Amino acid sequence: MAGMKQEVRELAGDGTKELENPSASEEQDSQGVSGGQDTPGASEKQGGKVAVNEGKRARQIAAAKTQDQVRQVIALLKKDLSDCKAGLEKGWCDESEIAKVEALMNKAEARLSQVPEKSNEEDSQGGLDEFAMASLM
Repeated sequence: MAGMKQEVRELAGDGTKELENPSASEEQDSQGVSGGQDTPGASEKQGGKVAVNEGKRARQIAAAKTQDQVRQVIALLKKDLSDCKAGLEKGWCDESEIAKVEALMNKAEARLSQVPEKSNEEDSQGGLDEFAMASLM
């Protein structure tokens, strides 16, 4: 374990040693570098953007072979929808993103009735299946 730490330090260079030095962080705190302290001229406005990865979610819906997998995608879509609604309030997205998520939710609900509740043991293969691959991409 100690050998791995030494190797990481060597690969990272001298920057790692500064982080491990407690006096260095105390020095930064006294200079006002630490978070939570207001600096003159600092902007208080934060920006951002919220968007749904429509292609990825559509691939996940298409690759789902069981109702459990479709329910997993629906749970992800519900999270996407809440993120988009929060983003809309902050001005980080528009109504079209919410419409995209709702359309994907409709597709997922339709897919739920098309797939069996459990997969056949014959269909399952070791390793990554189509659904897992669609979730990774």
